[in-house]
Amino acid sequence: MTTTLVKILSRVSVVRCFASRLKHRYYTLGITVWAKMHRYLRLSHDLVLGVNKRTRFKLVQNITFSLGFKIFKLCNFCFEKHYLFVARANSIAKSKAVGLKCD
Repeated sequence: MTTTLVKILSRVSVVRCFASRLKHRYYTLGITVWAKMHRYLRLSHDLVLGVNKRTRFKLVQNITFSLGFKIFKLCNFCFEKHYLFVARANSIAKSKAVGLKCD
């Protein structure tokens, strides 16, 4: 009876260890994805604003400014999601360092 209980408890600790590692990998992947999207949106925002500054036509300026504003809002959203994933990955890393000892 006690050997069965020991086996069950050891499996539970292994499952917790793997679940923690998978969460950390998920948040690390999320950091990468959101940072990449933020970078590409920032580049497109810079290009659109460059067109806005170079042109003399008011219609083109209005269109590029409104498009640039929408891209900026989307870029800001990606930055916030990136920060959220960084914060969660950091909290998991801290809890692993303090409380979890997986062998």
